[in-house]
Amino acid sequence: MESLNLSYETVFQDSKVLMAIMQNEKVIKTNKAMRDFFAPLCEDMLSDGVYMGSFFEPVNHFGYIYDGFNALSWFEYVVKNPEHDNRVGIIRDAKLFTFALSLRQMDAKNSIYLLELNDLTDIIGYKNSLEDEIKVSTKESEKAQFLLSQCDKAMTTSTLVYRCSLDGYITYANDA
Repeated sequence: MESLNLSYETVFQDSKVLMAIMQNEKVIKTNKAMRDFFAPLCEDMLSDGVYMGSFFEPVNHFGYIYDGFNALSWFEYVVKNPEHDNRVGIIRDAKLFTFALSLRQMDAKNSIYLLELNDLTDIIGYKNSLEDEIKVSTKESEKAQFLLSQCDKAMTTSTLVYRCSLDGYITYANDA
């Protein structure tokens, strides 16, 4: 049983996806990728004054959420709309980073959630370049449309997938 907990901790810490364990809207644990990304923005993600929503920029494109979106906190919006594919924009080093955001309830009794931020910045940049190319070139439009659809497909399927036993142990995790 202890080895399963160590395996879970290893998967959590070694993931390239930014992850945080949250109790309601408070971050209570982060993985290395989350700490590394936010290091220039926040010295200690676990301190009481840190609020994740304060990092989310109000990007006015379809699918992006931020604090105050639809008159809700980002957290309330995601909990009330779990079927939506949500994105957030975070500015670091004068660059807008785009992440697919997912929030999964791990423990209803204690309001514990797993927050995952999957970096889509390069894919979005590539998608934007393709969109620009489509506007300019008619000869290559079919090829660019195909690549654009592949980008959209990659963004929706690039999230960490895992299965847990009824006891709460992870029995499968993909390589996302």
